[in-house]
Parts: sequence; structure tokens; C-alpha cells
Amino acid sequence: MAMAVAVLSSALSTLAAIAEAQSIALPGLRAFPESLTSTVDGTLFIGRLGDGGIVRANSRTGEVVVFVAPGESESRSILGVFADDAANTLWACSNDLSALGGPSSGGDSGSALKGFDLTRADIGHASRFHRLGQ
Repeated sequence: MAMAVAVLSSALSTLAAIAEAQSIALPGLRAFPESLTSTVDGTLFIGRLGDGGIVRANSRTGEVVVFVAPGESESRSILGVFADDAANTLWACSNDLSALGGPSSGGDSGSALKGFDLTRADIGHASRFHRLGQ
């Protein structure tokens, strides 16, 4: 009986935390979040289609910071993100959507796969990138 009460109590605590969760405000006038991923610790990474760049958010507090600035590492609109904890890499798909109103500040003229260090302390500087098809 005590085990059932403990399990039920734990489940109700989790449900209460989810019920209290609010939305996370993303910076930018045209953020248009296209995809999101999370690390094992619950950190969220949100790719922005309209403004470009990637936002890192604390899923518990809602605190956000621009993790990859628009145009950083020649990126454009971010069409997909994946947090690879094992490789300590945030993978992001960048695509030039400037003809459709996407950011024009990056240097990529096509699609590119970019990799960023998940634990970097110097937010705003990419570690490496890969162009698709090469």
C-alpha cells in the first residue's frame, strides 16, 4: 500500500508540474519556431525559421538565450535541430529561404548541416559546420 501511495504521489507531482508549465517566449519579431529538440537534462533548443538562429531554453524556468545568432556560421533559416548528447553536438539544418522572406544575413546559398558544441560557454560561436552534398 505504501508503495502505491508513493508512486501515485510521484505521478501527481509530475502532473502538477506539467499543469503549471507556461509557454516560453522566443525572442525576435519573426521567430516562427520550426523544430525543437532537448538534451537529457531537459534543455530545449528551438530552431527559428523566420528570424534564423537557434534559441536555448530552460524547460523548468522558461529562461531563454540566443544560442546561435542569426547568420552565425553562415546559417540562414533553421529547418531542423537535433541534440546529440553522445556526440555533444547540436545538429541544425540551415536553408536559404531569403526568396520567401527568410533571413538574408547568412552566407549559405543552399542547404547545409551545421554542428554546434552543446556545452559551449561562448554562446555565439559555432564549432564546425558541414555542407550537405559535399
